[in-house]
Amino acid sequence: IAKWISGTAAKLIEVGDETAGVIQGRTYVIHEDFAPVGYAVAKDIVFKVNEDGSVKTDEGIRVTGSGNGMTVIMEDAPLNVSVSKKDLKTDKELAGAVLRIMDGENVVEEWSSTGTAHAITAVLEINKPYVLMETKAPKGYYTAQPITFFIDEEGTLKISEDKSATAKRETISTSSGKALKLTMYDRPIQVDISKKRLSGSDKDYVMGGGLALYELGGTTPLYSWISPESGSVSIESGLLEVGKKYKVVETMTPAGYVKADDIEFTVMDYNEFKKTDADGMVTQSIDMYDAVVNVIISKKAITGEDELPAARLQVVDESGKIMADFMSSRKQTL
Repeated sequence: IAKWISGTAAKLIEVGDETAGVIQGRTYVIHEDFAPVGYAVAKDIVFKVNEDGSVKTDEGIRVTGSGNGMTVIMEDAPLNVSVSKKDLKTDKELAGAVLRIMDGENVVEEWSSTGTAHAITAVLEINKPYVLMETKAPKGYYTAQPITFFIDEEGTLKISEDKSATAKRETISTSSGKALKLTMYDRPIQVDISKKRLSGSDKDYVMGGGLALYELGGTTPLYSWISPESGSVSIESGLLEVGKKYKVVETMTPAGYVKADDIEFTVMDYNEFKKTDADGMVTQSIDMYDAVVNVIISKKAITGEDELPAARLQVVDESGKIMADFMSSRKQTL
């Protein structure tokens, strides 16, 4: 019956004109083909024209005027989109992440997270794919993988691709329209450091070693600990940054071992790991090895180079404790 593009004034539809208007006693539908940019497509409105030219609509449809001069108002809900950046483990909002919404190669909007959800000020088009990406992760977190999303005709935010497998979307109806929220999660950095015996098995841990973690080139330790017998130690959350270099220094060597060389390492990013656990978490493992102190004792005659057997020898510490008691042979004793 009629088709038009909305403007700044209401569209007038004549009553009683079968060619370009509406007829009393009949039921009609107002349908929106596409909404203005930044708005969701409205639901169809069904109305009936009464004999006096007035209209009857379903409950909840706004109508003004009276008689043969009533105006049916179709309302488009504005799209209010916000983005949250959260810790995957705690669901806490994170500050310090740099985020972008991309339209192909074009940056639609860029911001740094502040610890609260960010309201998108750019106007997003219906059914157009956008990519939410993190260009810099907060200290203590891996960089999240991109999320591709779009908003459909009904104003619902939908995720078409989530490489992080953790994205969350919410739609909340408010008095001012639909509030759409997209949450991107960051996984905390996990680096485990262990002290092991060089000549032992993979589970042969060395306890009692003093260790300290430094940023490469730094002079102040970020974290210090004593190696346990039970295994590795996880570096305290929030200390490490993706892509930065660090070193582990042995500050106290356990008795019976040789001081290990410093170990340097770079914190890997999430996409560099080949395997994850069942929850999608990853761990970077660093091993520092201590070699066992080996002392060779030889018993020889002053006048020769041959080993003298049958001599009883003891190794005693400074307190008088016997550490080794053995008989010499024709071979050196380890």
